[in-house]
Parts: sequence; structure tokens; C-alpha cells
Amino acid sequence: MSQSTIECPKCGFEQPNNEECVACGVIVARFKPPPKPLPLHEKYKSLDLLVSRDRFFIEQPVLSWSELLLNWEIAKKYLVRDEKNRSVGLLSEHSKGVLAILRRLLLGSHRPLEIDVYAYHNQSVVLHLDRGFFWFHSDLFVFAADGARLGSVHRRFNPFVRVYDLVNQKGRVFAQIRSPFWRWWTFPLLDMNGQRFGVISKKWGGLFREWATDSDDFLVDVGTFAKSLDEQAVLFAAAISVDFDFFENNHK
Repeated sequence: MSQSTIECPKCGFEQPNNEECVACGVIVARFKPPPKPLPLHEKYKSLDLLVSRDRFFIEQPVLSWSELLLNWEIAKKYLVRDEKNRSVGLLSEHSKGVLAILRRLLLGSHRPLEIDVYAYHNQSVVLHLDRGFFWFHSDLFVFAADGARLGSVHRRFNPFVRVYDLVNQKGRVFAQIRSPFWRWWTFPLLDMNGQRFGVISKKWGGLFREWATDSDDFLVDVGTFAKSLDEQAVLFAAAISVDFDFFENNHK
């Protein structure tokens, strides 16, 4: 008569029906499988509320007369509004110490960049954006509040159009930005079949504001593009990368 066998619940080794696995040593009756990880939208509810929108506006107010009178670069702050003009988020660039001031003054839009994103309803940090110094092509990395990497935004070399690759949590390019230079304020969002599904576009702020300041407002419209929470966060962050790459120092 053949002896019945079981599969170890921890390592999967098939063995006779013993209390202890001969491969990994676990006591079979006492083994408790680890809990299944929560889906991202359950784990990061505040982030989901902020970025899971088809359309929103990122606005950068003029914060200080020093930018106008002294030509100083100030730490950037942004307000996020939904399409009903309700405040839903805040963004703030890290700016502590003399070194941060010198980097803004000397390196301008190429400076290392750290930005915290807050949910407006409870002022909790839901997203962190990090970009190192660069000469030509920027790489912006997107993290959840607990440090988990959600994706990244990479500007690519192209002599004819402005190109970004948008990368999700799995390291896969899920979308691109491709904008001809003659359409200076419009950045179409394309899926991997080259089909346009949305747009990041800069809003006209008036002649004096456009000439004298770095204060910019953007519309981010992602339509009904099927996307996971990590991809939503990357699409959100792409507007910040576009602003710093092409509209920072626009009056210098």
C-alpha cells in the first residue's frame, strides 16, 4: 500500500505525510501563510483619491516679489485642483539651508529636485518626486509616501520632437509624451500603439506673468486611458517634469 504524500505549504516540496517538512523544516500544522498584499489602491487610498482623475489642473502661484525684482529662483509650490475647481492636492519643493538656495541660483532648472505631494483634505504626504542634477536629459523618479518606487519619467534625446518615456512600477514603458517643438505648450500623451489618449498643456497666464515669472499652470487630461495606480501617479508627475524641463527660467 503506497503512503500518501502532501505538498509543503511553505516551500512546495512533496513528501510523505509528516508533521515536519524534510526540505525546509517547517512544522506543517503550525505554518501560517503570509497575508496577501493589499492592492495599491487599497494601500494608498489618499494617493488614489488625488491621482485617479481623468482631468485636473496643476497651478503654480507667484510666491514672492524676489523672483520679479531680484531674478531669484524660489522653491516651487503648486496647488492641484479638479475640474470643478476644488483644491485636492499640494506640492512643495524641498528647500532647507543655504546649499538649497545656491543650487537654485547656480543650477536653475537643472538642479537636483525633491518634491513632496500632499493630499489637500488631510495634509498627508502621498507622493515623493526625486530628480538628480542633469545636463541634457532629466530622469524623475516617483515614490509613494512609504518609499515604494511607483515608476519614473525619462526625457529622451530626439532632435525633432520632445520625447518622454513613462515607466510603471514593473519597469515597463506604458506611455510616451511626444511633442513637436513648434507646439511649444502642448505635450500629447500616447499609448504604446502610438494612439493619443490625453494631453499635458500649459495655460496662457497673460503677457506680464509669462515674461516676468516662472509661474505656470498646467492642464493634465488623461481621458479614459486604462491605468493602474502607479501609472496614474507617473502621469501626474509627468507634468512637473515638463514644467521644470521647459518652462523653468523662461524669463532669464
